[in-house]
Amino acid sequence: MKVFPKNDDVRRVLAHPSTGKFRAEGPADWPDDAFTNRRIADGDIYKEGGGDPQRAQHEKPKFSRKAE
Repeated sequence: MKVFPKNDDVRRVLAHPSTGKFRAEGPADWPDDAFTNRRIADGDIYKEGGGDPQRAQHEKPKFSRKAE
């Protein structure tokens, strides 16, 4: 999936473990995996067509626990 960093600081420091860092401009192609989805939930990145990055910054991550 194509993802964008929320700002230049994130672009500079965040890297996906299997695909690496963001390019100097534009989106990065990251797999739809737990790492990517956690960064989206945290508001560090947003998906192409995923809406306003500022809004994503204020949304709480939605995680569920499995019953043991």
